[in-house]
Amino acid sequence: MTTSVRSVPAAATGAVFAVALTVAAGDGGTVSAAQHVAATAALTLLIPFVVYVGAILRARAAHATDRWLATTAVAAGAVGTCMKLLSDAPEIARSDSRIVDGSQTSAALDAVAGTTTVLALLPLAVFALAAGVAALRTGAVPRWLAVGALVAGGSLAVNGCFLHTENVPALLVLSLWCLLASVHLVRVARRDEVTAGSVSAASPA
Repeated sequence: MTTSVRSVPAAATGAVFAVALTVAAGDGGTVSAAQHVAATAALTLLIPFVVYVGAILRARAAHATDRWLATTAVAAGAVGTCMKLLSDAPEIARSDSRIVDGSQTSAALDAVAGTTTVLALLPLAVFALAAGVAALRTGAVPRWLAVGALVAGGSLAVNGCFLHTENVPALLVLSLWCLLASVHLVRVARRDEVTAGSVSAASPA
């Protein structure tokens, strides 16, 4: 990694995403309007974290394949996040239109929302798998963190193959990985900032 791509605020977006999404999910019951807003804000923060992870991987890339993997991770992560954000649209439309629960229209909107959520897992799986492979090849993050990305990507891919499921536990696995990766990257960025400050202070005017 080069010093120019390290950033504490950028690295911290992953932890904020993970914590906010977990809080917004609540106990899995009825989701309030406030929880919807929190979940949307959390998912939006995943995009800058994906971009930061891609920048870290690209900075350590020594070959064209490594750069391709880093770019693929960013593109797939952004697409998957946007798809997950769009999955809330049917629920919002149903609420605004005051559609009666249990009606055919309500059921159709629920099906669209659920299917969109599951489909979003596939590009998110590509993000995690590409990031994991790139990290193993470049050593941009510790090996355990790279392997964790592969595990998250595998769980997302498997979960995404069940199009009619209402459960998406793989998102929790991704959230956990983002939290761990964010904590590590924040520590590295903070350490480098302190080191850079010490060098600047020691340099003659």
